[in-house]
Amino acid sequence: MRHGDLFSSEIRSGDTVLLIDGLYHHNPALRHKEILDALARGVHVAGASSIGAMRAAELDDFGMTGHGAIYQDYRSGTIDGDDEVAVAHRDEGDRRTGTVALINLRYTLAPAVTRGLLSQSAADLAIVRARRIYYPLRTLSALLHDLTDAGLDDVVFFLSGCDGLVDQKKADALGAIRTLTVDETASAEFDLPNTAFLRDWRNAIQYADEFQRVRYQQIFNPAFVDVWPSVRDRLVRAHATASTLSALVDGEHARIFRPRFDLGDRTTLAMLLREEREDDRERAARLVASTKAFREQQPRWRATVLHDHVAEGLLTELWDTSEFDEGALERGFRYPREALDAFNAFALGYVLEGQR
Repeated sequence: MRHGDLFSSEIRSGDTVLLIDGLYHHNPALRHKEILDALARGVHVAGASSIGAMRAAELDDFGMTGHGAIYQDYRSGTIDGDDEVAVAHRDEGDRRTGTVALINLRYTLAPAVTRGLLSQSAADLAIVRARRIYYPLRTLSALLHDLTDAGLDDVVFFLSGCDGLVDQKKADALGAIRTLTVDETASAEFDLPNTAFLRDWRNAIQYADEFQRVRYQQIFNPAFVDVWPSVRDRLVRAHATASTLSALVDGEHARIFRPRFDLGDRTTLAMLLREEREDDRERAARLVASTKAFREQQPRWRATVLHDHVAEGLLTELWDTSEFDEGALERGFRYPREALDAFNAFALGYVLEGQR
């Protein structure tokens, strides 16, 4: 599971999600707020084995349930780092790992210490040495080579004679699948703060189609400079709890507020799209598709193909302004970088369109 997966419209109140492992390194990891958001929506979220065990230990007070020995280790503080469960595998296809998880090494060495086959100090040093190997490179052969260099011959002899390491991650995952029952329900009893980050993630993932349409309006529709003030004022008033802030909303300082809109609010969405025409939707989809197609044909090009100064020049011309920062603010972007990032989804299609 990766960042954004829990925002799927297919996950509804009453559903059960078992979080086991996660995609990261080349993907943003699953955030705590995403799990809390799912719990607040009535989704039962359980975790085991890997990032699921870690997140469950961190969030079980909020209703997430944990399963397995690794979860208990995190819960008790026996382990506390994500490096304990990290392994390398592909994002797609065959996701079997060829690297050693520290937690599996721990569960392999612990019985040997109990039985007197290894000293506790040797086992502890082996863990320290293993942790120093970058996790995507921590294959069993690399580990044995490093332990040999460290003079841990007893550990090397023991591991070499094992019929594979104890796979506690797998055992916990299978155990959670077997014991997780469909009648378990979410027990979230908390108010989830609707932060700007949470709204950003929902907009970009849960409401991706609507978000693309709004971004097009912000960038390409000249009338959006007249749309934004009313949206901004509504959002600011909704969050204005102090009398001083409420007074500022009606003054000349109102324009300095840069609230993040929530596309889950259908009234806000309708206001943002009030000047949208059917051909806007068609062109937005066409520009995005053209941009994606070009990137697929040119895989060596960076995701952000246009240099910032080129993109700024195009937007300044498009907005008929001499001040890029001012133009971005007038169109509801919180900062200039956000405008450039938004334009990036359409940029190549826009440039190619102008060459036809």
